[in-house]
Amino acid sequence: MLLVDFQAGLGFGVESVPRQVVLNNAVALARTVVAFKVPVIGSTSF
Repeated sequence: MLLVDFQAGLGFGVESVPRQVVLNNAVALARTVVAFKVPVIGSTSF
């Protein structure tokens, strides 16, 4: 699983759903892949 740029500042660009929903979905996805022992790569930009 590749998680790209889940940063607080990028949440302001999300208009289709509330930012908290996006955050909750990202956390749920991360927890699910850990539960199934899927390799995870996190990527951010500086």
